[in-house]
Amino acid sequence: MDMKKYLNEDLAALNICDEYFKLLDTAEPSNNLSELLLKNKQLQTELSDLRKDESNSSRVIEDLKEEAQLAEKFEALYNGEIINTGEKRHVLHQLTRGQLGNDVMADGVNKREFYVKQQGRPIAFCA
Repeated sequence: MDMKKYLNEDLAALNICDEYFKLLDTAEPSNNLSELLLKNKQLQTELSDLRKDESNSSRVIEDLKEEAQLAEKFEALYNGEIINTGEKRHVLHQLTRGQLGNDVMADGVNKREFYVKQQGRPIAFCA
């Protein structure tokens, strides 16, 4: 992904906006209205040329998502792979809400079944 390209596009857009506001700030009644309107149109055209396809932000986010392999990493998480590499541990808290993928087995125990059983314990205690 070419982050520099995206940042340069955003910088160009900001420069165009800055130029537009300077134009408005310096406009005097004696200025030729047609010149101001023409400059305004030129600036708007430059800005729209930068934004003619989908928004730059959504492209950047999509590119970052793909580069970071978020979908694959999320699938690894809900299928019980060890993704906490610093502590070499499973991330299992999502199993308290439900199970999206395969059975998650750790230490010879189906962790979803374990969590469901644990969630029922306070109810059984209070009954």
